[in-house]
Amino acid sequence: PAFLRGTVEERSSARFKRMRAARERKESDEDARLLYVACTRAEEVLLLSAATGAKCERSMARRLDLAIREAADKGGTAPVEVMRLSAEKALALAGAESAQSAGGAAGEETPVDAPGAIPERAAAPDRPIASPGRVSYSDLAAHQQCPRRYLLERVWRIGTCEETADDISPMRLGTAIHAAMRVALAERACPSRERLEGIARCHGLSSSAAPELRSAVTAFTDSELGARALASKCILTEVPVAVRTESALFVGTIDLLAWEGDRALVVDHKSGEMAEDGADRRLLQAECYAWPLLRGGASVVDVVFASVAGGEASGPRTETYTFTCAERGRIEARLTASIEAVCAERAFDPTPSREVCSGCAAAPGVCTSAEVTLRGRSGEAGRRRR
Repeated sequence: PAFLRGTVEERSSARFKRMRAARERKESDEDARLLYVACTRAEEVLLLSAATGAKCERSMARRLDLAIREAADKGGTAPVEVMRLSAEKALALAGAESAQSAGGAAGEETPVDAPGAIPERAAAPDRPIASPGRVSYSDLAAHQQCPRRYLLERVWRIGTCEETADDISPMRLGTAIHAAMRVALAERACPSRERLEGIARCHGLSSSAAPELRSAVTAFTDSELGARALASKCILTEVPVAVRTESALFVGTIDLLAWEGDRALVVDHKSGEMAEDGADRRLLQAECYAWPLLRGGASVVDVVFASVAGGEASGPRTETYTFTCAERGRIEARLTASIEAVCAERAFDPTPSREVCSGCAAAPGVCTSAEVTLRGRSGEAGRRRR
C-alpha cells in the first residue's frame, strides 16, 4: 500500500486550492445573501443571537458585526441603531416591544436607555414553553436540580462539550465499559484482549484503555453480584422500558436486567465514583427503574448501582434499593407528579447554587442568577488569595 506523507494542505495541488477557494467564496456569498434576506424582513426590531469567541471568527454574525463597526468608523450615518445585549436582556426586550405595540399609544416611544424600559424578566407565557412528548429519568433529575438548566440543556439542547487533557475520556470510557459488559454477559466470559482493544478504539479510546476495561469487567463478573446475575436463566442488556402517562411517555434504558422467577435484578453500571450527596438522585433513578417492572408483574425489584471504577479486587462498590409490589402506588404517584411538573412548567425559575451553576455551560449571558453566583464565587476566591 502507498502512504501519503505531509498535511492535506501540503499535498494539495494549485488547481485544487483554486477550486476550493472558489467554492468557499460561492458558499460565503450564498450565506451572505440568505442573511440579507432574513435581516431585511424585520420591520421594527431585529434580534440576532450568536456565539462569540475565537472559534466564531468566520461566523455570519461576526461578519455583520465587523461591517457595522467599519461603517461607523468611516463616519457615515448608520441606518440602524445597534445594541449588544445578553440573551436574557434580548428576550426581555422582545417581550417589552410586543407589549408596547399591542397596548401602547400611537406614536409613543420609550427610550431604550430609560429606567425600566428593559425589564429584568419577560412575563411568563400563558402556556408551557415546552411540553415534551417523552420524559426520562435524566429529565426529571435535571428539572429537580434547576428548572432553568433543564430548559437550556434538555429542551434547547445547550450542553457542554467534553474536554479532557487525558488520553482516556471519562464519558467515552463509561460507554466503552457498558459495551464490554454487554459482550461479557452475552458470552458469560470476559472478552479477549484483542476484542477489548477493538471496543476501546470503536469508542474513541486508544488501545491503552483495554486493561482498564478488562479490570472493570472482571471486577463485576468475579463478584457476588456478577455471579448472581450470571446464574439467572434470563439476562437482558440495554433493555428499553416505557410507561404511558396522561402528560407524556416516560422512557428509559436498563443496563442489565436479570429475572429470578418473578423477582427482577437491575444493575446500573457506574464508571465513576458514587458520591454521598447523590443518594437522592440514585433513589429517584432506582424508582424509575422499578416502576415499569412492577407494572409489568414483578413482585420484587432489586436495583443495584455498581461502581466499576478502578476494578478493585474486592469487587465493585454497590448500593442496593429494594422495592415490592406494595410500593407500586407510592412510586407511581411520585413519578407521575414529577412528570406533570415538567410538562406543565411555565416559569423555569433558576435555583442557583455552587454545584448547579459551576457545571452549567449556559450560565454566562443566558442565566443572570448563575452569572451572579459564579461572579460572587470568583470574587470570594480572589479575596482569599489576597
